[in-house]
Amino acid sequence: MQISRLKIDFNQGLLEVDGSENLILEVYKDFKEALTLKNKGSILNLLNGNSDNSQIEIKEISKDEMVEEPNIKTKKQIDSKKKSASKTKKSTEVSGQLVKDLDLMQEGEKVSLRDFYKRYIATTNFERSLIFAYYLQHVKEIENININYIFTCYRHIPDVKVPTNLKQNLFDIAYRKGWLDTSNIESIKVSISGMNHLEHDLLLSEQS
Repeated sequence: MQISRLKIDFNQGLLEVDGSENLILEVYKDFKEALTLKNKGSILNLLNGNSDNSQIEIKEISKDEMVEEPNIKTKKQIDSKKKSASKTKKSTEVSGQLVKDLDLMQEGEKVSLRDFYKRYIATTNFERSLIFAYYLQHVKEIENININYIFTCYRHIPDVKVPTNLKQNLFDIAYRKGWLDTSNIESIKVSISGMNHLEHDLLLSEQS
């Protein structure tokens, strides 16, 4: 009878077994089934309980739960994805994201954002955010202006960088300048003070 050999080691995924081809196939099948049980003892019981007189030898077993490794790796991948998603969500909450259906081009008598922006002298992000909020409220007549609308305006103007923390930028304008009402961050309003500052202090002289 031809003797075959099968090697399987827990370090390398190998078990060493000497015997007939049928025995090898049977042991290998039992070994695979035992692996799904995630229990080394089950593997040993299956092998030791085999009725064939052929010699069976386990060369080396050094890990109790070899099959746990893929699960650990999967858990790490899931945790990594969760952290990445959490960071992305946090980033959009403080900086905003594009409102894809917001049309900032000229529409009938309503001037485009770029042409409107050119009418004013804006040297700070406080003033830029004020211009954008005013445009959205008084030109586009949007009722519920939130951080995403302001972010979209920033992205629409060439060479203008979005504040790292746009949400805080809007809160600071309201607190330090009084130009905006951010008591409801989902419905930002331009205050009378902000209206006066934009219409009288930021307007270019030729537009006065």
